Amino acid sequence: MKFLPTSDADRAEMLSAIGVSSVDELFKSIPASVRRAPTLPPPLSEIEIPIFERFQLGGEQSLRGFQQGAVVPVNPDTYEVFTDPLGRILGGDKFFIFNVEYQFLQIGPAKLLVFFDVGQNYFDTQSIGIGNVRSSAGAELRIFLPIFQAPLRFIYAFNLNPIDPVDQFGFPISYLAEKPSGFTFSIGRTF
Repeated sequence: MKFLPTSDADRAEMLSAIGVSSVDELFKSIPASVRRAPTLPPPLSEIEIPIFERFQLGGEQSLRGFQQGAVVPVNPDTYEVFTDPLGRILGGDKFFIFNVEYQFLQIGPAKLLVFFDVGQNYFDTQSIGIGNVRSSAGAELRIFLPIFQAPLRFIYAFNLNPIDPVDQFGFPISYLAEKPSGFTFSIGRTF
């Protein structure tokens, strides 16, 4: 039976049902040293969110046509990435992704489809908006083989607006540089 006391009368009814007269009496068998409030560490500020808990988009599971983890927040005017005091590139604390697929041919275990992916990754100080989004379009061949229980995916994608992110000193970051198009092979589903 579910019971959520919402008033003093509800609390009194609950306490009488279990045979005690007050909340203090309910907890008196627990030693006082154990009853104290737990000591919790102070909360982290936005900049202190661990790097591995920040969002990095890209790859066949989010935005096809981008390298895995290569879509990081950038300044929309300069394409400068956001870094911490040690110079490490930071991911976002919020993002959106919109994937659209249209399957137009199926022959046996093979499906041919076209797709359009759009999304963006935002830093703590950025607000979510539809300007400066990252997008790609392309075609994908999926072959379902019973032995894998997942499709083999052959993806050819066009990056609709490739950028070259730069570091805090204005130098290009080669592993984040975006190609205008590319081929990807994967095993598994998008969604």
